[in-house]
Amino acid sequence: RLPLKWMAIESLLHLQFSCESDLWSFGVLLWEIVTGGTDPMYGNTPQPTCQQLVEILQQGIRLDMPEECPPDMYVIMTSCWSEDPTTRP
Repeated sequence: RLPLKWMAIESLLHLQFSCESDLWSFGVLLWEIVTGGTDPMYGNTPQPTCQQLVEILQQGIRLDMPEECPPDMYVIMTSCWSEDPTTRP
């Protein structure tokens, strides 16, 4: 079973894994740390299928900025979640 909510779009679509896809996962990890270990949830779908998650991410939906998150840190997170892997930090 794959950790879908931590996977980059290209990993979900083509099972392509790289340093760039690791950066996507790192952004989700930062989000988890800031929220005290909250399970990542995109939109209103707590346990999306792979196809549902791809559709959500392709619409540009990302994890919301946690209340307790410094804005600069959220900028880092969202840069990790760029749909274009070449623009990730």
